Amino acid sequence: MLSKANRLTRQKDFSSLFREAKSFQSRELVLKVFEKKGTGGVRAGVIISKKSAKKAVTRNRLKRLIREMLATFIPRFPIGTDLAVITRQGAEHMEETHILSSLHALLEKAVISHS
Repeated sequence: MLSKANRLTRQKDFSSLFREAKSFQSRELVLKVFEKKGTGGVRAGVIISKKSAKKAVTRNRLKRLIREMLATFIPRFPIGTDLAVITRQGAEHMEETHILSSLHALLEKAVISHS
């Protein structure tokens, strides 16, 4: 589970992340990574629009799955890194394993590029 200290929650944080982040994309997901200089831990946020998953139950299930995967990768990023995972339209029709494997590949790519 992704702890509260490791979550991006404020609009201001997301806005700065979108302005300055490096982007990694797959067909169903977009990963934004911004390594800011300074203190603080690694924080992550998940964005799932109503276009990508119509029902709230589906959006919440996807958020939980993505947060679990992010929690395993957080120690591999440098301190002070912000991450955001955005689902694209049609994600609700994808299998969970396919979404998780896609996220895993994006996270591996991001870790390699920030090492």
